[in-house]
Amino acid sequence: MQRLLILKVRYTFYMLRLLGIFIAAQALVTPLFVSAHESQQKNGVVVFFHTNPMHMPVANKPAGIRILITKKEGVFKVEECTCTAKVLHKDEELSTHTLFADAKPSTLIPYKFAKSGIYSVLVSGTPKSEEASFEEFTMTFDVRVESEMTFLETVRSRIMYVISGEFLSSW
Repeated sequence: MQRLLILKVRYTFYMLRLLGIFIAAQALVTPLFVSAHESQQKNGVVVFFHTNPMHMPVANKPAGIRILITKKEGVFKVEECTCTAKVLHKDEELSTHTLFADAKPSTLIPYKFAKSGIYSVLVSGTPKSEEASFEEFTMTFDVRVESEMTFLETVRSRIMYVISGEFLSSW
């Protein structure tokens, strides 16, 4: 019985080592210059930016751009803002989207990227009146779109999806 317990403990440590090696290898091959989950702050306004599916949009497949705007202090009132998101590829404007039509501070924009490459999403907000509780802002986020998802990218994205807790809730 004691020998069986020792074997189980050794097996568990062995599997944890393999998982650690796999995660470390993924960290080495993960591109560092473009992120699908990021935030920026300007003049007290914070914009959170995320791309779907699972942080890795693929060309000619349905994707989504989620934008959430808050304030560092206080509440960001979307009804005070004329907010837009522009999708650009190589400085060419592909589309413009009005944000927060439903008066919620988070918007999901369904989008299909036509080809692989680096796209930019320009998020801007202009106060509708002088009494607005924020100043005009513009922030740019880059999105890396792949032509297809490799096996390792698929595994990595699913592991990150579970680790990040997104499978439990969406913001």
